Amino acid sequence: MNRCWLPLLLICTGCVDRLVDFHVHRLEGVRCTGIDGNGFNLVVRCQLENPNALGAEVSQVRFRSLTGSHLLGQGRFPGPVKVNANSRFVLQVPVRVSYADLPADLPRRVASGMLLMRTEVDLRAKTSLGSYSMHLTTEDRVKIAEALKVAIQGPFQGQAFRIDSIRLAGLELRRIRLRIRFVARNMFGFPVRIRGGRYSVSINGALFGDGKLERPIAVPPRRTVTVDAKVLATHGAVTQAIAAMLGADPRFRVKGTLWIDPIGGVSKLPIDIQAGSDIFAR
Repeated sequence: MNRCWLPLLLICTGCVDRLVDFHVHRLEGVRCTGIDGNGFNLVVRCQLENPNALGAEVSQVRFRSLTGSHLLGQGRFPGPVKVNANSRFVLQVPVRVSYADLPADLPRRVASGMLLMRTEVDLRAKTSLGSYSMHLTTEDRVKIAEALKVAIQGPFQGQAFRIDSIRLAGLELRRIRLRIRFVARNMFGFPVRIRGGRYSVSINGALFGDGKLERPIAVPPRRTVTVDAKVLATHGAVTQAIAAMLGADPRFRVKGTLWIDPIGGVSKLPIDIQAGSDIFAR
């Protein structure tokens, strides 16, 4: 009798293995969150499929995102997530990406606004027949333009482009000029070329004047450069500007736009920098 059951048991064991196979249906998209001075979260949204007749509880999900052989970042989603039988489900995991870890040839890879990305998913699926570890992978071209726009702009809205100092460059009865020293820091592993820029300067909330970068700025990978720019007071702002700057606590704000050599379709960067009286040399 036991001999009769043995072949059936072996057949059923083979069926169980097939019942717990999952598939990655597609990589739905990516977006950026959690931007800071060092990097950002690339939120990877991946649709998986459970084609089996058994429901499962998915846990211990680990994501790795790569472009070519280059690891962009990795993240995890502890779960658990209930998955119905014969269904598709979406897992969304933030993958931490460091600016310094972006590939040096990223501008070329994303020139079309798309990025060839491979996603590897490791997970644990618990069913009524046991628990199984799985390694799933998919490769898709994803629309990266919006995510990349946020990622490239992020550093320049933080410390990648900042005011080092402001000083008087000329003081006359009806005219006043400021010299602003900017510091441009390239957080990336590829060169960034700032072709030009225009900006306005406000002191204590009142518009002082406008200015522009007078020459292009080439910033090598992971390097910092400084550049001087001038601002001329607008007509009628001289008296208010002098009073504000010579007061106890002048506050400066620079708003404008930088134009860079395109990176994945990104060619314009907004800036909005605020600084206190400690950067003003009287």
